[in-house]
Amino acid sequence: MGKSGSVALALILLWAEALFSFSPVEGTRPAGMGGVFVATSDDANAVFTNPAGLEGLNRDIFTLSYFNYCAGLKNDNLQEFLFSFYHRTEKFGSFGFGATQFLSNVYRENLFSFVYGKRLISFRRRRGFIALGASANLFRTDYVTENFFEFDFGDPLFRNGSSSLSFGADAGLIFKYRWISLGGVVKNIVPPNPTLGNVPSANLPMNIRGGITFNLFDLFFPGFEGEYSIDSYRDTTEFNWYAGGELWLFRKRLGLRGGYNENRFSAGLSLRTGTRYNIGFDYAYEKPLTDVDILKIDTHRFALSFGLPRRPVKYVDLLLEKESLKLNPSVIEFSDSAQFIARVKNEGDKPSGGFHFTVWVEDSTGAVEPVFTEKLHSLSPGEETNISWVWKPKEKGFFKLHYAADASPSQFKSEYGGIDELDEGNNRGVQTVAVFSPPRPKQPVFTKSGLTVSQAIYLAEDTPLIPIIFFGERTDTVPERFNPTLDEIAKRIKDNENVLLKLYGFFDIGTDATIFDSISGRVDTTLLAGESLAVARAKMVKALLVEKGAPASKIQVVTEGYEKTTRRAGQSGEYFFSQDSVWVAEENRRVEMKTEIIGVDNPILVLDYDAGLVKLSDEMKRSFVDKVSSA
Repeated sequence: MGKSGSVALALILLWAEALFSFSPVEGTRPAGMGGVFVATSDDANAVFTNPAGLEGLNRDIFTLSYFNYCAGLKNDNLQEFLFSFYHRTEKFGSFGFGATQFLSNVYRENLFSFVYGKRLISFRRRRGFIALGASANLFRTDYVTENFFEFDFGDPLFRNGSSSLSFGADAGLIFKYRWISLGGVVKNIVPPNPTLGNVPSANLPMNIRGGITFNLFDLFFPGFEGEYSIDSYRDTTEFNWYAGGELWLFRKRLGLRGGYNENRFSAGLSLRTGTRYNIGFDYAYEKPLTDVDILKIDTHRFALSFGLPRRPVKYVDLLLEKESLKLNPSVIEFSDSAQFIARVKNEGDKPSGGFHFTVWVEDSTGAVEPVFTEKLHSLSPGEETNISWVWKPKEKGFFKLHYAADASPSQFKSEYGGIDELDEGNNRGVQTVAVFSPPRPKQPVFTKSGLTVSQAIYLAEDTPLIPIIFFGERTDTVPERFNPTLDEIAKRIKDNENVLLKLYGFFDIGTDATIFDSISGRVDTTLLAGESLAVARAKMVKALLVEKGAPASKIQVVTEGYEKTTRRAGQSGEYFFSQDSVWVAEENRRVEMKTEIIGVDNPILVLDYDAGLVKLSDEMKRSFVDKVSSA
C-alpha cells in the first residue's frame, strides 16, 4: 500500500472509529439540536435515537437524509445517506425501519435497523403515554481494496477478507405527559463488532443515555441529556453531556434549533408545508470542538421528510340514555321488588372494550352502597345494549339511584373509569325513587260520650304523586314530561270540592337570576327578576291546571310570605362532579303544590260501622263493639 493510500485509509479508519465509538447514528434534525433527541423522538428519526418514541406519532413518515463529512477534504468525499420509515397500528404497536450507508473511495459502512415500539400506558385525553421499544441492528463494513494505491494483498489485516458482518440490539423507554418528556435508551445491549477480524477488544461499548425535554407553550422545546459509555473489555467508562433545543414558529412551519456538547456545536433549521402530507426540509451544521478540529472538519446535513395523511383520532363515547331509565312497577311498595332497565350506547368511533355497569343507592342520610354491577361486552361504534336488574329495598323512604357505565363498585366518586372517553360526563345518571308502605285503616278512637259510626270507606291512591314541577333555566315553560302529573292533579281537584291547591314558585340564584325581558329587550340581573320568574312559573302551572279542567277558584298562586330562593336540594358552592351542580340547580327551579281543606273549620271523622266494609282484626272488632255498646 502506497503512502497516499495509507494516509487516506488512516483518516477513514480514524473517522469510522469515532463514529462507532462515540457518535450514535442520528438524523439531521437531532444533529441540529446537538444530539438531544432521546426524550423528544417525535418523528421517524426515533428509529435511530429511541424506538419507544414511535408510539407517539399518528402518521406514517418517510425521511431521507444526506450528510457531507469533512467538507473540503482532498482526494476523497466522505458522505452518508440515511433512510427511516415508521408505521403505527392501533393494536399491535409501532414498526420502523432504518438504513444508513457511509461512502468513501476506500471504505463503506452500512447499518440496518428493525424497530418495534409498544405503548404500555396511555394517559387520558391524549395527554401522554409510557412506551417501550427495541431494535435489532445489522452492521456491515467493506473496504474497497480495488481503490487502494499499491495495495498489498498479503497484508495480515485483510487475511479474513475485506468485509465484516455483525449484529447488535438496543432498547428504549419514553414517558410523555403534557409539557414534560423523559426518555432513556441503552445502545449495544448486544454489542456489535465492526472489525474485519472480529477482535474482542473492538466490541462497541454499551451506551446508556437519558434525557428530559420540556414543551414551553408549544413553541420552545429545550432539552438536556447525559450519556454513560461502558467498555467492559477495556474496563473503562466515559460520560458525555448534551444540551439543545428548538423553536417552532408560524404554526410549526418554521423551526430553528441549536445544540452544544463537549465535542461539537450545531445549528439547524426546518421548513414544513403544514399540508395534508406535511412535506419537510431539514438542515444542520456541525462544528467539531475536539482535537481533530485541525482538519477543519465541518459537517453539513440535509434531509427531506414526507408524511402520509394523519390517521383520524378515534375515541370511545359511552352514553347512558336517560330516557331509557325505566322502573317496573312504577311505584315501589316496601318489601316488594322492582325491575330497573337502562340502555348504554357507544356514540364514539372506536370499539369500547369490556366495561362495568354499576348502580349505587343513596339514602336520605347520604350513605351510598353498590347494589348492582355487571361486566358488559365491548360495544362497537353505534352499538347499544340494554341492562336490567332487580332491586329489593331494605327500608322505606326516598332514595337516589346512581347509574354509571365504565365504573366499578369502588369508583362512585371517580370522575374517570377504565376507558378514555370523548365525554366523561354523559355515562352517568341519577333517578329518585320512593319506597312506601300502602295506606292501612286505623282503629277509630272513641270518647266516653260514644261515637256513631255510619260508614267506613278505605281509600288508596294507585299512584302517589310528587307535588313538584321542575323548570329549565330562565323559563316558565312547563316541560311536557309533567303533563301526566298535571292531568291527575286537575282530576283530583275537580273531584274534591273542599280542597284548595296552593302554588309556590321558586328560582335558582345561580341559573335564574339573569332574566331577559322580551318586551324591553333588556337583561335584568336583579333578584327581583328571579322572584318575578318564580311567580310566573306558579301562574303557568295554574293556567295549565285550569286548561285541564280544574276550577280556577280552587287554585291559589301564593306570591308573598315565603322565601322564593329556598333551596330544595344541595348547598351552594363547588361539587365533586360538575354534573351534580346541574342536577341541583334543576331541582331548585320549581313550583311546589300544597293542599288545604276549605269550608270545615275543625274537621272530624264520623263512621257508620259495618263489619262487612272494613277488615279489622278480631281484637279491634271486640274493642270497637264493646265501646259502641257502652255508649
